[in-house]
Amino acid sequence: MGHPLPPLLTELYLNFNGFAGPANAAFFYPLLTPSSFSNTSLVETTLILRSEDYFPTFLQRAVAIGDYGVGSYWVILIDAPGRIIEWDGEWDDYETLEGTLVDVWRGKKEWYETLIKERT
Repeated sequence: MGHPLPPLLTELYLNFNGFAGPANAAFFYPLLTPSSFSNTSLVETTLILRSEDYFPTFLQRAVAIGDYGVGSYWVILIDAPGRIIEWDGEWDDYETLEGTLVDVWRGKKEWYETLIKERT
């Protein structure tokens, strides 16, 4: 990709290679190769998002880290590695999410649990 991973991602990947969220979406992409819960990887998704001219230019300095299965991506900008960003292919800009990466995961997990409770 032409640069090292942000320290947070390096630390996480030294401990595990991605995981699926409550709806089996790839909350955290495997680093290099697809897995049973993700048909893509951090490297593959990042390079795809950087390769298309029609995607917003901020993606040139982003690392795609995961998604929650509804079409948007979670990314970290390499020049602002403490911020977690959500971007959807239909958006020209992005939304900065509150808290740490763990906070984002926990919040989406709670959101899914609320939806399940409402349906039962």
